[in-house]
Amino acid sequence: MTLLLRFTDGPRYELRRLTLALAGLCRKATPENAGVKAELVQFSKAVNKSLKALGTKKPEQANLLSGLETAGACLETVFLDMERHALTPDDEAVEALLFTERALRSQADFLAHPDRKTSLAEAAGNTAAASKRLRSALRASETDGREFIANLKFSRIYSGLEKLVCAVYDYNELLAGTFQ
Repeated sequence: MTLLLRFTDGPRYELRRLTLALAGLCRKATPENAGVKAELVQFSKAVNKSLKALGTKKPEQANLLSGLETAGACLETVFLDMERHALTPDDEAVEALLFTERALRSQADFLAHPDRKTSLAEAAGNTAAASKRLRSALRASETDGREFIANLKFSRIYSGLEKLVCAVYDYNELLAGTFQ
């Protein structure tokens, strides 16, 4: 289906390809993974190139690309914060990234098969689960007074991840509105 999609609907194929690329970056976005920073920059360049190619031809798909760009920028910010503070993600952050990855993979599946509305429902469920987990972790870090500095750093990471999850959810809504 992917090869057929490439020849029949190039912009939708590109959206799917970039969505899968962002999903892969969610799995790898930890400071100990060498090369992630370069991959995040490449992702941003690929989105910008696609935005320029679409231009005003397909504004609804350009909006989708902008949504992906926002999500990628949020992920890059989280990665840079982890790198700056020399933090490795804790279990909550890893779980949130994995839920976000699953949401993006479901969205890519929807782009390949727009008749599968359950893919968007799965994506929404995964973003809701990630958001719930992050809210719980953020609350715990704010109420734990033992390691104030570490909690402050992770609070920033959790907030950044929440922005990523919100951007992926917004992308989900844009997909639903564009391809129905």
